[in-house]
Amino acid sequence: MKRFYVGLDVGTSGTKLVVFSEEKLDVVYKFAYNYSFKVDSLGRITVAPDDVLKAVKVSLINASAFLLDLLIDRCELVISLDTMLHSLLFLDGELNPIGNLVPWLDETGTQEAVEVLKNPELAQEVHFRTGCPVATTYPLYKLMWFHKNEAELLDTASKIGSIKDWLLYIFTGKHVVDESIASGSGCYDIRARGWAGDLLKKLANVDKAKFPDVVHGDELFEPSDFLKSIFDERKFKITVFAGTSDGAASSMGTTFGDKQMITISMGTSAAIRKISGEAPSKHLMKGYGPWCYFFDKENFIVGSATNNCGNVINWWKDRYLRSKDYSEYEKVLGNIFEDLGESPYQRVLFRPTVFGMRSTRWLPRQSAEFYNLTPNSELSDMTRAVLEGLVFKFRRAVEAVRSMDREHKTVAKYVASGGLLEIAGFGKLLATVLNSDVLYRKDRFDAVLGNVLFALRETNRDAFDAFVRKNSQASKFEPFEQKVEFYEILYSRWLQKMTEKEITAIRELIDV
Repeated sequence: MKRFYVGLDVGTSGTKLVVFSEEKLDVVYKFAYNYSFKVDSLGRITVAPDDVLKAVKVSLINASAFLLDLLIDRCELVISLDTMLHSLLFLDGELNPIGNLVPWLDETGTQEAVEVLKNPELAQEVHFRTGCPVATTYPLYKLMWFHKNEAELLDTASKIGSIKDWLLYIFTGKHVVDESIASGSGCYDIRARGWAGDLLKKLANVDKAKFPDVVHGDELFEPSDFLKSIFDERKFKITVFAGTSDGAASSMGTTFGDKQMITISMGTSAAIRKISGEAPSKHLMKGYGPWCYFFDKENFIVGSATNNCGNVINWWKDRYLRSKDYSEYEKVLGNIFEDLGESPYQRVLFRPTVFGMRSTRWLPRQSAEFYNLTPNSELSDMTRAVLEGLVFKFRRAVEAVRSMDREHKTVAKYVASGGLLEIAGFGKLLATVLNSDVLYRKDRFDAVLGNVLFALRETNRDAFDAFVRKNSQASKFEPFEQKVEFYEILYSRWLQKMTEKEITAIRELIDV
């Protein structure tokens, strides 16, 4: 009996789906469905669960229609789900949502996170035990806010979960969540491998019994009536694979599980990740810096994320370059590699925190800045500084991740993905600043493909190994050797400016 995998990736603003053929070892169908998050009058950001469920259902219906057109005989179907990290959803006694989903980019809990930051011992304990540095990204701080401001909602909610466990309940009838998603909540103890009941009670007055049961991502379940209504049982023998987080899936989709690689994923925001066999030791987890979540039941992901990436590129393009395309960036990037006589000591520098600051440490209310502007500075100088500032931020995150990873000496390769690499010259700049070759994977479905690969690795290891061999080649960007030393100096000057700014911001925060 032929076997197909349906991978579903549920994000903040849309879903992506692929159908993967085990026989062909390839994706045979793709589908995407977008929705919008909502912003209320107080600036709080939410996503309607019904919008997510509609996107999921439409995606699955389209996959079913595709397969029915393709098939003659009955087939096996493995459905695997990955979702966004750091979402918060309250459920009633029948496991229906109470209100909207609160995603990672909502900043509810800012003051609560600040209060934890002011207590270095507590901040370090939370970071070490949960793997999550102090930041409003994590549901823990939103729960602290609800405890102070809407305690009745916390009392009313029968369960506290995420978009992942709610969808798994719809898919299987079991209220469970995979360990990768759990470890990205700030509520899960990655050392004890269970919900951090004492921290939850102390900080948010929440009982850990309200959280879903945690399972390994490779656990298999029977399908619910919801899935059976979409995939005809006469044609499909269905199994549901618990799946993982979008971060773990993205790492699998770009590295295929290779622990020698650091991934640089560049979309609207960006993330730098490395798979590691061990969680960092306590002295490295200070309450700020990289995070550590589960990759699978034996390995972790150490990583750092930034809110600023493609959104900064588009902000500068739309507001200041007044351009419909990226040609002005490409012109500036071309000039970077042509001018070999310039000095790094006179360059305009840019602090790329247009959309706030999340890495390498979270600080509230941060804005972007230019440095070294003179009467002779031109728009092209500032455009160049924007590009360089983003790449410098990626390098800083890479260095932070490597310092947290006990196996960092084994890193041999970088692999990057995202639309920014389609801007001519950007990949070359990235490789030059890192002083290393950078492999490039172009497919924007890398996370949902990684989700499928987790399931394939578990159900047919020989097929997984064959897929890796078949797809081991990738495009490559190489450093521009004549500019490596120049960028070493420029990066050091940029890093000094960033550090000075952060020290000032930290002092102001503590004094408030």
